Amino acid sequence: MNRTRLADLLRSRHQRKDDRRDLRDGLKQHKVEILALPAAERVDALKAWLAELNRQITTNTRKAVDKQWQRPARVSMHIRAVLAVLMVALAAYLLLATPNLPFPGWNALSNAPFGSLFYVGLGFGITALTMARPIIVLLDADEKTKLYRKELRKQTSGNRSRYIIRWIWEIWLGGTPWIAIIAVTLDLAFGYVVAQHLVSTFYHPGVQTSVIVVNALIVMSQMPCGGMLWLIRSVSMYGLRSPQEKARDWVQGQIEQIENPDTDSWITKLYWPVIAFRTLVLLGALSTYLWITLRFYGGFLAKPVLTDGEANEVKLYLALCGVVSGVFFAGIASMSIQNASTRKQKTVNAFKDLIQILLSLPVTVQGAIGSTALQTWGGHYSNADGAALAGSYQQLYQNTVGLLFNVFQSGTKWLGKKKGADKSSK
Repeated sequence: MNRTRLADLLRSRHQRKDDRRDLRDGLKQHKVEILALPAAERVDALKAWLAELNRQITTNTRKAVDKQWQRPARVSMHIRAVLAVLMVALAAYLLLATPNLPFPGWNALSNAPFGSLFYVGLGFGITALTMARPIIVLLDADEKTKLYRKELRKQTSGNRSRYIIRWIWEIWLGGTPWIAIIAVTLDLAFGYVVAQHLVSTFYHPGVQTSVIVVNALIVMSQMPCGGMLWLIRSVSMYGLRSPQEKARDWVQGQIEQIENPDTDSWITKLYWPVIAFRTLVLLGALSTYLWITLRFYGGFLAKPVLTDGEANEVKLYLALCGVVSGVFFAGIASMSIQNASTRKQKTVNAFKDLIQILLSLPVTVQGAIGSTALQTWGGHYSNADGAALAGSYQQLYQNTVGLLFNVFQSGTKWLGKKKGADKSSK
């Protein structure tokens, strides 16, 4: 790319950012103007704006879906689908291989660039996205996916088997956003490799260290990066909403508030207690995580080789650390996905956040699962092979139980939409 084309590209990106900023400012100003209207005029203004927002969203969705039928988007979709199939196969191979090393093909994987732990994280990370995708699409598909699905039905001309095959390939396997795939790669692939390098460089360098110690420190080192990137991929999997879609949610909430005031409802009265409790839970979880981290790196694992009792204590600390870090990031992720414009909706969403935190508890003890797998099968493994064994089993556990998050998040939205459709049909 020559300098002129690069400069044009940068200018166009800057222009799009300015356009988006102007759009957000315009929407904000319009909200202020509507709220300043007398109550009698406000509903009509809100409904007129809702119709305009729906028109804009429909137009933008149509443009986005039309782009998906073009060659660059089709190539990208096929690449993502092939990647999903390969990573699911890799995850299945790792589950078979790690308890019985050496296993056919293991030396090639260990000697591949970045090492075996990189491919453990990559395989199970993208497999987790692949497992979550159909739940989200079936229960809580965004506007673009719904329209694409409708176009796909037209193209297959009522041929059910052909439609199902293309739905699996194009919407399920090929529909995972690149943002989520990149976040998983940085989190579970490069994140584990960087953590492994830091531990081998700064903790017991040159000393024969128990594989349980090394795995515990890798898990601890990777958690902050993993939590933030898990947040990014969760938000991207549920769709990054446009300013118009956010404004539409606000308008719908305002109309509902005017037509069915909730100022005296018991849910609204619980707003501050629920918000305060959620805040205390998140701050408590973060504080506990930091305390365990300081304890681990402050000398708790100073001994390179542990007794059985000390190994069990490490496992308990890893379980607790996984729980509190999971509580914190599950709460933040749920808060990022939820949308609300009235106090009642915000209170309901805060309850949902607390339920998501509760559902995270069985998910986030994966560090203890990996440590248990090591104590059961991998006491004689090298540090690299032991980390791969622990990673395989803790990621399998996390991927399976982690579907609770997707089922609850998408299921509650599906039930809400169904309830609203039933009301409007009466």
